[in-house]
Amino acid sequence: MSYRKELEKYRDLDEDKILGALTEEELRKLENELEELDPDNALLPAGLRQRDQTQKLPTGPFKREELMAHLEQQAKDIKDREDLVPFTGEKRGKAWIPKQKPMDPILESVTLEPELEEALANASDAELCDIAGKAVTCELGVELFSCKFILFYGSSAIELFADRVNVTGFDTI
Repeated sequence: MSYRKELEKYRDLDEDKILGALTEEELRKLENELEELDPDNALLPAGLRQRDQTQKLPTGPFKREELMAHLEQQAKDIKDREDLVPFTGEKRGKAWIPKQKPMDPILESVTLEPELEEALANASDAELCDIAGKAVTCELGVELFSCKFILFYGSSAIELFADRVNVTGFDTI
């Protein structure tokens, strides 16, 4: 008898009838054997590569608030471990001080007319707003509110703050 004729007798078998005759234990054993044939099937999604092995029934509905309260209480009940080296509060090393940028000699040489300089130095915030017109940019700080006004005068830009006047020269605008 040839191999082909030997396989033809299995063609007409009813697989459903055979599987229906197996017990639950035999079905589990068959399932394990089938999974062992190709455990690393890369074509399956990661969640389906291993069969579900849980036998326990669900305990009830999911209650997020109760779970969060339980986890918070559990975290509070656990004692913190002690530090191996306790913090003494001692500061070591030098405190960092930012470098002061030197003033550019070109910027220092820009001067205004004495009348204009005096008018800007003695001007109130409202007058500075009037002088600045629409060239006003306001900057908000964490604890400080200061307004910066920029005036263009010749080849210079004048930055006006509420409490001081800075003059900056420009080659081109």
